[in-house]
Amino acid sequence: CLHFGNACLKGEGVPQDEKNAAYWIHQAAQKGKVQAQTTLSYLYEFGVGVEKNLEQSLYWLQKGAEGGDEDACYFYAYRNFHGDGVPQNYELAAKYFLRAAKRGLPEAQCMIGYMFYEGLGVPKNKPLAKRLLQQAKENGDADASNMLQQIAQAEAKAAADARRKQQEDAELARMLERLRKSEHRVFEALRKRKRELERRNRAIEAYNDCVNSYNQAISIVNDSADRMNAYRSREKDYWHGW
Repeated sequence: CLHFGNACLKGEGVPQDEKNAAYWIHQAAQKGKVQAQTTLSYLYEFGVGVEKNLEQSLYWLQKGAEGGDEDACYFYAYRNFHGDGVPQNYELAAKYFLRAAKRGLPEAQCMIGYMFYEGLGVPKNKPLAKRLLQQAKENGDADASNMLQQIAQAEAKAAADARRKQQEDAELARMLERLRKSEHRVFEALRKRKRELERRNRAIEAYNDCVNSYNQAISIVNDSADRMNAYRSREKDYWHGW
């Protein structure tokens, strides 16, 4: 059924007849032929030999993916990744991209590599992501090559930024250490100045005490002199009276 349907679709050995091709491909799809299911999905999507029906297209695409056809796996995963006709589902997209990748499809290797790198639908795993992207590149996928180049540039920039930050942190630590030492010297100088002022204040207090004592002594001496002068004056007056 499938081979005859493909022959009718392409006009190989028989007249090209899209409706007849769709009929026989549909028969093969109903019998579980995964390639027929994938092809039938394409016919329904673009209305080739059948009326365009996106629901039927998605139904047969899912059937082909579940059966393990690598193209069906890729396009079903792609739809789930972008939310094209279905709710966006990264986990389901990763599942079917991985199936197609294991069968050697470069586009699928690129997509699942990207998903592992970003942690979309799968745990983030950059080493595995790079291996998958490298496989896709070696298998001729240009997007994988560009992505690896962008990753290399981004990681080189990140490494340079990390080194610059490390240098800045080290310089900041040195500045803080110099500031700490400077603050210590200032503190010691202020403490020394405080001790000097305290000694000066004590000396001034001692000097003031001496001045007070001297003034008190002078006052006592002056009082004594006054009394002596008064006594002598009285004595002089006494003797003059005689």
